[in-house]
Amino acid sequence: MDRRYLTLVVLMLVSTIIYASSLNSKTEPINLEFRVIDVKLPENYDRIAKKPPRQTDFTNVTIEYMIINLGNSTVKFDDIRIISYFGGFELGSEAVDGSFSVDPGESVSGSQIVREYWGEVLTIERFMDFFYGLDAKAGSRTPSEPILLVSQVYVIKSEIIKASSGYLGDLAENVFSTGIPADSIPSIDNPKYISIDKVDFLTINERVYVVESEVPRIYPRRIMLWHEIVNDNIDGKEIAVTYCPLTETVIGYEKLKQDNSTTFGTSGSLLNSNLVFYDRETDSLWPQIHGTAVWGTQTGVELEWYPVVSTTWRKAIKVYPDALVLSTDTGNPRDYTYDPYRTYEARGRLMFPLMNRDDRLNGMDIVVGVKNNNMTIAIVKDHLRDVKEITFDLGGEALKAVYDEALDAVRVYNGDKLAQSFDVYWFGWYAYYPETGLISE
Repeated sequence: MDRRYLTLVVLMLVSTIIYASSLNSKTEPINLEFRVIDVKLPENYDRIAKKPPRQTDFTNVTIEYMIINLGNSTVKFDDIRIISYFGGFELGSEAVDGSFSVDPGESVSGSQIVREYWGEVLTIERFMDFFYGLDAKAGSRTPSEPILLVSQVYVIKSEIIKASSGYLGDLAENVFSTGIPADSIPSIDNPKYISIDKVDFLTINERVYVVESEVPRIYPRRIMLWHEIVNDNIDGKEIAVTYCPLTETVIGYEKLKQDNSTTFGTSGSLLNSNLVFYDRETDSLWPQIHGTAVWGTQTGVELEWYPVVSTTWRKAIKVYPDALVLSTDTGNPRDYTYDPYRTYEARGRLMFPLMNRDDRLNGMDIVVGVKNNNMTIAIVKDHLRDVKEITFDLGGEALKAVYDEALDAVRVYNGDKLAQSFDVYWFGWYAYYPETGLISE
């Protein structure tokens, strides 16, 4: 039995629960029980193990941080056998029960994560794919071969996330640390661009994001999902193009200062399963969808929205033949042929807590979220594809949403000016704006 393999398997389980815990104890713990059964190795494990993990630096940092968090006072081990397991003692094929208590930080997310995600059989394929990005069919084993099963989850007490006084305070209280350090997902701070005829790494129906500047710029999703933020200068303005794969939102924001003295980076935290970024000058935190700082010296400061169009490579090159394309020469190379989120939408399962939920739509239906004069509304994108144009009132003004078939995109106008809008999963929009209007038919 390979001890490294055993350790990584349990790290995945413990890290999931650690992610759901809060540093500040506020409620009685949730007691979680689990069972590790017959951990097996694929026949070709020795060969696989010699291959370096994809994004070795990111994986190592993550694992190291998980281990550090084991000393967190909010995680109390009730079974010494699990500590022994981490110490490298082999268990063979014996079933071992373990349990530990996690303070949920007034959130039921810990039990939800374990019940919904780890309550399934974890297969060799899922484990190797998570850490190594290997083909799930590699090796001589059956797809259903179990290596880890969470067989028991008992929730002793759970409480819904509680709100504090003031909406920004509510948001700040619910910022959720994933356990991954800031900038582990590195922003692109010196973007390089190539012409369309030099691009040989995109497929025709692949998603890309476009800034309609004097010379349009195209940001491929396959690059953005590894970096999430591009600190750029567009038409003389300091702009951050931000992307969150969990809520499928791409939003541009003008930076706090236009002298390039500060840049934005990934914070390692989420809010409503959505990217939270920080500025490197003040360390203030901005949730991407909300666009207003919720923590730090800039609390209450709202960033200026900058439009970005979500479309496909086929449509983009037809509409913008002279555009420049973000290069894979990012300064922090990743395997841009690999999509770590490729099963996320298909699975339809959320991994992180939400402040608000609504079941009028499927959580991963795409809506166009619109903000105007502190009011919000969501328009189902499929509905706009059908009707092409909708006029509606929002914040005391008449707005018009227009479907652009050439780009499969929606623009919202307030008179002759663009109003703030962007594509977003319904669950992400509603989690921030439970009072939102909804146009679905």
